[in-house]
Amino acid sequence: MEKDNSRSLALEIINCIKEKQGEDVTMLSIGEKSIICDYFIIASGNSPIQVKAIADKIMERCKELGKNLFKISGYNEGLWVIIDLLDIVVHIFSPMERTYYNLEDFWKGVSVEKF
Repeated sequence: MEKDNSRSLALEIINCIKEKQGEDVTMLSIGEKSIICDYFIIASGNSPIQVKAIADKIMERCKELGKNLFKISGYNEGLWVIIDLLDIVVHIFSPMERTYYNLEDFWKGVSVEKF
């Protein structure tokens, strides 16, 4: 996917997260430093139910847009859900998991946008 299209989809995903009251939404432009993907989107939900609701909203919106999901991990537990769209990887964390894994610190030096 072209970088402009990736960014447009990333912003759609961020809107989904905000609709479900996801917190501390951050987008890292890791494509500058890695071939993994263009963007990591990181957000927090306050409970496993909210984490799953955010993931559900993102998956629903991607389906509406005709965007296939490559892989989803962690959904059943609801502590750290990863939605891999190939060019974008979404991480939805419980607060404790987010603090523990601290992806933002791991990817120091990339462009960061807060929403």
